[in-house]
Amino acid sequence: KLGEKFGLDEMSVLRLQKRFLQLDKDYSGTVEKEDLADLEYIRDEPYLRQVLANLDSDTDAKLTFEDFVRNAGMFSKGAPLEPKLKFIFSVFDYDFDDELSVSEVQQMCKVIFPEEDATEKAKTLIEEVNREADEVSPDSIPYAAFEVYMKRQPNIVQLLSIDFAKD
Repeated sequence: KLGEKFGLDEMSVLRLQKRFLQLDKDYSGTVEKEDLADLEYIRDEPYLRQVLANLDSDTDAKLTFEDFVRNAGMFSKGAPLEPKLKFIFSVFDYDFDDELSVSEVQQMCKVIFPEEDATEKAKTLIEEVNREADEVSPDSIPYAAFEVYMKRQPNIVQLLSIDFAKD
């Protein structure tokens, strides 16, 4: 039933269940921040709390299996692009004002481009996104500009789509 509800086939749901059970180390039926923090690829993620908050449907800081499947469905092949973009944007929008401020863009740049000067990269990125979207906002990236910019990126749909039926 969850697969139908969130646009996933039965094999994908079974693979997600297996992965969920691996993450649920205390067998509580939920995945918590501590469970995710143990993952090597996300351990140093400065946005772990923000990611979890966006994945969690009832804001109790615990992911149920339904939360897990719902979010997987959002990033599955064939799912609409807009919810994926909103999710990504919300991870970096700490104050939930639908704009990425200079400091939020700098923090994002530190994660995405760790070898580059975050201050300079943020300035360049804000200018580029707003220019592409015909926005005039020198100190932030409004969500509307982010969405326009991202939709113009080559292969963005493929980059934000996961085939959960494959290992």
